[in-house]
Amino acid sequence: MFVVLGFIFVSSSVQAADITYVQGHVFDTDGSPLVNVDVSVTMKYLQGGVWTTRSTVSVTSGSGGYYLATFGGFTGKDWQDGDRIEVVATKPGVGQSLPSIGTANVGEVTQTPDIDVQFETAIPQLGGVSGFLVSAGVLGIVAIVAMGVWRRVPTAKR
Repeated sequence: MFVVLGFIFVSSSVQAADITYVQGHVFDTDGSPLVNVDVSVTMKYLQGGVWTTRSTVSVTSGSGGYYLATFGGFTGKDWQDGDRIEVVATKPGVGQSLPSIGTANVGEVTQTPDIDVQFETAIPQLGGVSGFLVSAGVLGIVAIVAMGVWRRVPTAKR
């Protein structure tokens, strides 16, 4: 009976080590979390002085800008000790973030690496402070142009 329990424990431990995660958050320059942003997490290994892709997982950021990418673990296929982890976020109409880079190590089998991504330009969000300021600015410009046109129209035509 102890042999069976020991076998179950060992096989479940091996299976747990075969799954590895990379997690983090996506932010704009104001530090506001970005939801529904495409996130690409790529494992790369050094071959002949060039970083070569081992595997890539694509996910979408959720609540609070959080993302979680699942890899096959340290089996030699998806992730190995010393691999470079590159995380890039893409938002339609805005573009891509610069890559955020980390390094895979054996200790991260049980400890999920945390790699945050930040866009270099502010991204106005509807309902946010920056979105309000952009909307107010555009509305102000439209009002100034309209007033200038209205003043040029002769009084008789008004």
